[in-house]
Amino acid sequence: MKRRKIEGLSFYPLFPLKMFPLKTSARKKVLKEVNFQFLTQILASYNATTSEEDRQIFDALEFLILVYSDPSLIFSMISPIVWGEQSKEIYKKRGQLGGTLSRTTPEQDAREDARDGKVLYDVRFLLRLFLSMMHPGSELKYRSFVERNGLALVFSCTSSTDITVRRLAYCVLQKFLTSLHELDIDTADDRYKNLYVYLLRILKQSIETEAPRLPHMVSHFFARVSKLILHPESPVYPAVLSFFILKPVIDLNNVPEFYKLLLSSSASYHKQEREWILTLILDALIEPRDYNVLQSRSGIKVMLCLFTTCMVDMVARRLILSILKAAVQMPTVAHDLFYRMNLQSWIASVI
Repeated sequence: MKRRKIEGLSFYPLFPLKMFPLKTSARKKVLKEVNFQFLTQILASYNATTSEEDRQIFDALEFLILVYSDPSLIFSMISPIVWGEQSKEIYKKRGQLGGTLSRTTPEQDAREDARDGKVLYDVRFLLRLFLSMMHPGSELKYRSFVERNGLALVFSCTSSTDITVRRLAYCVLQKFLTSLHELDIDTADDRYKNLYVYLLRILKQSIETEAPRLPHMVSHFFARVSKLILHPESPVYPAVLSFFILKPVIDLNNVPEFYKLLLSSSASYHKQEREWILTLILDALIEPRDYNVLQSRSGIKVMLCLFTTCMVDMVARRLILSILKAAVQMPTVAHDLFYRMNLQSWIASVI
């Protein structure tokens, strides 16, 4: 498939191979039938979950984006986008009152059970939604996008096993970077802009292949840093941000700043720095690949040795035990820990 490039960041087209361009007559027929009422009916039936019905609706929406010569047109009709059963009344009033309702959108109710596909948001839809919000002249506030975990979600999607999700994620990151460049540097809300530009550029410069799947250790690190930038009062702020200043690129197959933070030499904030990196490892230890990334720095060995020293407090020890508990949930990792590293002997002698 032929590549395209947008401001130095290359990516494959976001649409699957099964979608072929329509003939001119067929395209005109589709465009004629698509209007405000048609789109609102689709969105009223859509809940943005991973259920089969919602996946089919998403595919239909993606097809419509492909049909339009300018994909932003399909969203401009219904922006700001709302969906679900409650959107019927909202779109009805919007059709009557025009854009006066665009200043408010309904809050989405939180679901209690996230294990069922019917109550899990489809991340592809969210990424598409982010793309529709990042157009020239958009009123999207970058700080609000970060504070509400939008940027952190996009970073985490770079570890997805779905190539389509990763392509969308990298496209959103590029769009976000472009929107940052368009900001007026004299505005009061622009104090952190340069740091976000620098953060995105480092990731961009570190990528060597097309839409790579990043280890969770790396994607979670970027996600956490994206929130940390807004909090310069944090004890770990100097240690983490200095890492980016010193390096033009980062190794995407290692835990960033593992030794520096775990074995912190800070006289004042060594506990906070150690807890920060241990919490990152605990949250990012999701699959055997993450364990291998950690072990490339002898991570488990270092933590086992550190556990018995006076350098760590009870909080750090609990985090290390939680990391071991998460690791042994994976059969291949448990086999390596017990047969190669003799973890059971360590447990018998220390715990």
